[in-house]
Amino acid sequence: NAAAYGAIRNFYGPAQFNHDGSQFIYAATADDRGRAVFLCDTLTGKKQQMIEDTHGVGIWNDDFDVQAGPWSPDDRCFICVVSNRLMVCPVDTNQKKAVIEDKPYSEAVWLTPTEFAYVTEGTNLCVGEKREDGQWEHRLFRVQDLPITSLTAISPDTVVWLENSEVICRADLSEGGGDATSPNSNKSDEASPPHSATGASQPPTNGL
Repeated sequence: NAAAYGAIRNFYGPAQFNHDGSQFIYAATADDRGRAVFLCDTLTGKKQQMIEDTHGVGIWNDDFDVQAGPWSPDDRCFICVVSNRLMVCPVDTNQKKAVIEDKPYSEAVWLTPTEFAYVTEGTNLCVGEKREDGQWEHRLFRVQDLPITSLTAISPDTVVWLENSEVICRADLSEGGGDATSPNSNKSDEASPPHSATGASQPPTNGL
């Protein structure tokens, strides 16, 4: 629907629809400079710029890295990447946006309205979770050498993925695998090591 998208602009990546299809987000050229994530109402076509990257990254600050990600199960927020930072952005603009980690993701899937799994650097399986006090934190669950693709949630604490385009693997994220770290804390010296894997290890499928 061209009218719903508004004026002609460059788009980056696919649009992400909420669960009832009433709203969607997309990354496109910002209203002023750089790129932004927009929220659009499918019925009225009204759009709203939710967050933008006007500074850019790189030597000349001209590389604008913005990515629209999946919606939470309750459609109250969505994942996005802005300036190479993984963020959770509430639909309610009165709520604060949360930086989960200072790096982008290649795969992401929600487990519950307050927890999601994601992949960084193509091989690291991580978990982002909202604490009872409303703050978000993340933990590195699994480190391996082989690429992770097609990350999918099959329960509120279990994900499966395609490893190296050859093997379907499964992991129970409730088993731990590294202490949680908030984006503003520095616990690297205290954190427990995450699960590790090599190309020769057995996939955690348990017969899957």
